[in-house]
Amino acid sequence: MNKYLFIIMLFLFGCEVESVDYPPIPNIKYQDTKVSTNENILKIKLSFYLIDGDGDIGLTQKDVYPPYDANFFPVLYSIENGEMKIDTNFIADRYRIPYVGDLGQDNTLKAKISVDFEYPYSNTYIFPYDSIIYSFYIIDRALNKSNIAWTDTIIINMQ
Repeated sequence: MNKYLFIIMLFLFGCEVESVDYPPIPNIKYQDTKVSTNENILKIKLSFYLIDGDGDIGLTQKDVYPPYDANFFPVLYSIENGEMKIDTNFIADRYRIPYVGDLGQDNTLKAKISVDFEYPYSNTYIFPYDSIIYSFYIIDRALNKSNIAWTDTIIINMQ
């Protein structure tokens, strides 16, 4: 019997459990974008990875008043003659990452998040750029602003 107790104690004391404390300020990292067209809609799916040490990310359906009306903030840049220009016609309001709820004892949130941008087009209106870039950041429930992440150049082929 003591032999088994010794083995269990050796196992418990011989293993180190590494606990990583992440900061409460969210950190994001761009992963990829996918471009598709479907029935007069240009769809750009932007994916990024998020780590937030206290897990206070997301908005509920009741969160509708500033500063809790949006928590994902993109900026669209066109690339014209090799120069990036902010598209001032792109209004990035009311982008919302939903609240994920109580995370239990370890509040660290690690997640892959995807956001869809949809742009209508037709025979008379074509998406005005052939290359774009987004910059973006998020804000958590404590109003901590993440780092700013950037996409790669996104090639738009509407032909």
